[in-house]
Amino acid sequence: MTPLSLSGAAWIVFAKEIVDALRDRRTLLLTLFGSALSGPLVLLLLFKLISTEIDRADQLRLPVVGAERAPALIAYLERERVRIEPPPAEFQAKIRAGEIEVVLEIDAAFESDVAAGRAARVRLYYDESRQRTGTTTRAVRGLLRGFAALWGDQRLALRGIAADVGQPLAVETINLATPQQSGSQTLAILAYYAVFATLLGGVASAADSTAGERERGTLAVLLAAPVQAGALILGKWLAVAALACAVLALTLTGFYLTLQFGPVPRVGIPFVFGAREYGGFLLMLLPLACCFAAVLICLGALGRTFKEAQTNSQILITVAALLPVVQMFQFGKEPEWLKWVPINGHFLLLTRILRGDAIAAMDWVAGAALPAAITAVALLLAARNLKRRP
Repeated sequence: MTPLSLSGAAWIVFAKEIVDALRDRRTLLLTLFGSALSGPLVLLLLFKLISTEIDRADQLRLPVVGAERAPALIAYLERERVRIEPPPAEFQAKIRAGEIEVVLEIDAAFESDVAAGRAARVRLYYDESRQRTGTTTRAVRGLLRGFAALWGDQRLALRGIAADVGQPLAVETINLATPQQSGSQTLAILAYYAVFATLLGGVASAADSTAGERERGTLAVLLAAPVQAGALILGKWLAVAALACAVLALTLTGFYLTLQFGPVPRVGIPFVFGAREYGGFLLMLLPLACCFAAVLICLGALGRTFKEAQTNSQILITVAALLPVVQMFQFGKEPEWLKWVPINGHFLLLTRILRGDAIAAMDWVAGAALPAAITAVALLLAARNLKRRP
């Protein structure tokens, strides 16, 4: 029998793998639609959280102990739309239990301290171990600082002293960020999720088409045919890469439709993810999706069983998930060489796209160069291992 050419055999294997993937409808639907729906769901939950925090800051309720001791302070807080409430019994225990967030106590000597010209004391009770109290606590602290500044100016004015005497330094803040750049910090989760989606899209099919077929014995039948091992690996890689790219496209489409037409709560910050950002994400991540597919095929070829291949893939998933997280906690400007590193470099360039920054031609090359090299090496290793261990 005349052996098929490398390209012809690869396309036949590709068609076979696509048919196998379509037959496994449960896994296919879970992979495709799970990726398309989970991303927008995370996005909506994030916006809902932001909206809730803003609403809580705008509709602030503050239990006050000894409100009658500082009528001027209470009047100031009420003018700032703070709802003053009586404190509950054993409020410290309720704060620790998370039932209430913050309580303001006005010192019993407040009036006498004011009359003597001393600094009057107030106490703010809260539990910093509970994350949800942060917004309320910061809002109350800001209001107290505002009242203290106003009170200080009035004291100076009563003594015939200009308020500027007590404020020798006037600080003006100028925000140079564009509205899109301000919203891009929140949308950084899109970059992280998109990078992760390029990997998850091909995990199941890569393990099944390599170690899974070896375990079932179908791989030995394919190797007995007049088909080169390289053609088998190439065809399987094309199928896995096609599925990974489809998952990526669906994920980005879900983000685009959610931000353009979804019920996104209005929080006063523009979140821009239009056609430009969609296209930039897609072009930047397609080489990474193909690279991940090749590495997954290589890991699957190294595994003797489907379970072993899944374990190998899990290591890759863990590393890919941690690298952007580590990068997000790094302060300062990222070095330019970082854009050449897969995953970290892609995350960096995706955040620049979200900010609306111009992406130079060399940046696009950086996002594709090393992934292309890794793809070639991974496919060669997979083909060589397939020959040795059918």
